[in-house]
Amino acid sequence: MKPLSIGAAARLCGRSKSTISRAISSGKLSASRAGNGFAIDAAELARVFPWNPATVAQPSQRNDTQPPSATPSGPSAETLDMENRMLREMLDRERETVADLRDRLTRTQALIADHRQPQPKRRWWLW
Repeated sequence: MKPLSIGAAARLCGRSKSTISRAISSGKLSASRAGNGFAIDAAELARVFPWNPATVAQPSQRNDTQPPSATPSGPSAETLDMENRMLREMLDRERETVADLRDRLTRTQALIADHRQPQPKRRWWLW
């Protein structure tokens, strides 16, 4: 894919030209000078502003006479089950972490309480 101008990059990822320009000037998006503007690599653009290059047709391949598909395809049941299983595993790990931290807090509070108890006074003649 050939390098993109700021305007083409903005149209491709659905952002404004000023957003792309700010990302370049802040160093978030790398681009090279090309004439009066910048040349932005599509892979670099996708890294900073994620977009699906498979769903975006090249300007020469675009067919604006056909309306976009009215039925968006969602994730499959298998994908949702796997995501649900992974989220439950993450939740279990977080619960274990919370239980461990509570146990540590209880032990720390007990040590602090023991340390704060007044120590018996030492008499000088017992030294």
